[in-house]
Amino acid sequence: MEKSDRYSLDSDELDELVRELTTCHAKIDRSITDFRRQMRILESEWEGLSAEAQKLARAELDKGLDAMALALSDLIAENNDAHGLYVAAWQANVDMWRAVQ
Repeated sequence: MEKSDRYSLDSDELDELVRELTTCHAKIDRSITDFRRQMRILESEWEGLSAEAQKLARAELDKGLDAMALALSDLIAENNDAHGLYVAAWQANVDMWRAVQ
């Protein structure tokens, strides 16, 4: 952790956030895979209008699940990028203040 007189940056906390998001993403991916496997098993038993309705509902749900997984991947990538930029900006500010003191 870097400290100044008034402000601080806990880069370990930022790293922990990225680790937590990555773990969450992995758990969600496993859950989605398991859900889709179970749905394939159930859908093989359905017929007629029920099968058609389920197929349509599942297609919409799959779009949502895929969008959620992509958004979480993007969030992790953005946090990684932001972490590096934030730490670099912090260090530049500290260096600048030290130079003028």
